[in-house]
Amino acid sequence: SPSSSMWNATFTPPIVGVYTLEATLGGIGLLGSPTEFTAKPGPTVLSLCQITGTGLTGASASVPGVVSIKARDGTNSEKPDMVALAQGTELLDTMHLNISSSTHGSRTGSCAFSTFTAAYECSYSTTVAGTYTLAVQLDTTLGVSVSQPVRTYTVTIQPGFLTPSGSRANGTGLTLATVGSATSFEINAGDTYGNVWVPDPFSPPPVFSISASLGSTVVTPTSEILTNGKTKVTLLATRSGSYTILASLSNSPIAGSPYTLAVSPGPIAPAKCTLSGSVSLGIAGTSVTFDIQARDLYSNPVTTTSSGIFTATLTRVVAV
Repeated sequence: SPSSSMWNATFTPPIVGVYTLEATLGGIGLLGSPTEFTAKPGPTVLSLCQITGTGLTGASASVPGVVSIKARDGTNSEKPDMVALAQGTELLDTMHLNISSSTHGSRTGSCAFSTFTAAYECSYSTTVAGTYTLAVQLDTTLGVSVSQPVRTYTVTIQPGFLTPSGSRANGTGLTLATVGSATSFEINAGDTYGNVWVPDPFSPPPVFSISASLGSTVVTPTSEILTNGKTKVTLLATRSGSYTILASLSNSPIAGSPYTLAVSPGPIAPAKCTLSGSVSLGIAGTSVTFDIQARDLYSNPVTTTSSGIFTATLTRVVAV
């Protein structure tokens, strides 16, 4: 300053660290120079923070999403300064996590600073599967409120652990069928919270154990995973009667199992029908009665109330 013996010097530390500050005049150091200068982290800049974790892409209804946040200042220096933090000269930031969906509403996560990882360890959870927006927000830096853009991610919440009680079957193939005609039903695999499993490259498809029994007769159905994630079960019975269908997941019956399936005989097959009674000997002039047992292609008896469906013809072949 021209009117003072005092000179002002200004410098900007490029990054956090300990510096040697030296002032000279004509190459000769001033009294007290050099001196040690410590540059502490500046206010946190959310856009520069290092945010990692599997929770940035998703989680499941059974397992929370986990996110780790390493705070950085405007020089991209990592903070907080652990020594300064221990001495109480540096304040922790307030980090917030929130997931939201126009369909399923919003949930607030939690964040806590870990001295072990020197990062904010955060988590969020919801029991409703679907697609959400994960928002990471910084409220306070060094005790001073600031306004910074929220960092957002699209996350997918998968169903939780699949359970027998959360899996259900539906379809006419659970109650009615006809001999010789394939019948089917579908099973939705689900978790405890009512979420339905959908195909996912990172989770194996559910494996159901399915059997259909009629007394000692056991029919093994076929099953396939459809593109929508449902398990389609197909059954072809050749015996009529009341079957018991048992569908299990992890050795436990699914909701509603066992089911009772009524299998009706198929259409009458003439080649399988049988005759009984007086069909080989009788008295001329006297009525002769015999029985016809109606059967389907698989020899199951067919009950019918229709009359005149059979035609009996008596042809004289030779005189006795």
